Amino acid sequence: MKSCHYCGSIEGKPRPVGRYIVELKPIDDGESEKMACQSCYRSEQRNFIIKPSNDNPMERSFFKRVQQAVMKIFGILMFMVIMTSALYAQGLPMFPSNPEAAPIDGGLGLLAAAGGAYAYKKLKERKAE
Repeated sequence: MKSCHYCGSIEGKPRPVGRYIVELKPIDDGESEKMACQSCYRSEQRNFIIKPSNDNPMERSFFKRVQQAVMKIFGILMFMVIMTSALYAQGLPMFPSNPEAAPIDGGLGLLAAAGGAYAYKKLKERKAE
């Protein structure tokens, strides 16, 4: 019979305090793996590294995706900081007092059409999944 390392509650039986059926989860305290009931798991999770459970793979993948997104954003921000400092090291650009207007013609329309086609393609792929 497995029991909670902290309060001694037996797995599958009602817990003495709370009267709910005990389910044990692993807690890694750095030295060994211990089993804890729901109540002890919640109170001890601040002190120990919690091993991810295999119960919900979607939960793990969500946190992994969030971590990857944060790392990408951090990388982009670092690139922008480095490039900004490199550009200012060359001195501020001097603009003419009366700049000429840039001609905007059919190229902008083609660019907008290409962007719309790309967005439509991506939406269609997402819908197919």
